[in-house]
Amino acid sequence: MLVLPASSKFDLPPLFLERGFTLVELLVTMTLVAILSAIALPSLSSFVTNSRVSSRANDFVAAINLARSEAVKRSSGVTICPSSNAATCAPVADWASGWIVFSDHDIDATADTGDELIHVFPGLSGGITMVLGNNGTITKSITFLGVGRSIASFGGTVATLCPPEGGDYCRYICINSLGRPRVDTPAQKIADKNCGN
Repeated sequence: MLVLPASSKFDLPPLFLERGFTLVELLVTMTLVAILSAIALPSLSSFVTNSRVSSRANDFVAAINLARSEAVKRSSGVTICPSSNAATCAPVADWASGWIVFSDHDIDATADTGDELIHVFPGLSGGITMVLGNNGTITKSITFLGVGRSIASFGGTVATLCPPEGGDYCRYICINSLGRPRVDTPAQKIADKNCGN
C-alpha cells in the first residue's frame, strides 16, 4: 500500500485551483449574447413604441372624462381643445402640441376672461401626431354640457394617434355623439363600422 506524504504532488497550489474562462469559452458566451440581443431588441423596440402611444391615448381619454365630470360637477359647460400655449385654444387639427380642459360658461369653445383653466395636458413627444376628425370634418374642440353630454352639434369624431412608425402602432379614440370615448387598435377600427358615430 502506497501512502503519500501530507504534501504531495497532488496538492495543487491555490493559483491552479482558481481557474478563469478560456478564450474559447468567452467568445462562445459573447456570441450567444449577441444573437439573443439581436432577437430581443426588435421586440423591445415594438413594446416601447406601443406603450408610448397607448399611454398618450389614455391621457386623451382621461382628458375627455375629466371634461365630462367637471361639466356635471359645475353644472356648466366645459371644453377640451388643442393648445400651443397652455392657456388658449389653437385653431388647429393636429393636437400634438397639447390640449387644455377649461370651464366654458358661454359654451363658445373659447377660453374667455372668467373661464377657469382646469387642466393642461402636455404636448406629444417622439414624433407622435394626433388629429381629430371624421368623414372629412376636422374637430377643433369638444364641449360638454352640465348634464354630462356633448353639445347637440357634436356628431362624434375619431382621434388618430400615430408614431412615426405608423401602421399597427396607431391608436384610434372613437368618441360617440354623447362624448364617450373608446380606444381601438387598427384591427378593431376596421371591424368597428361606427367608430366616432
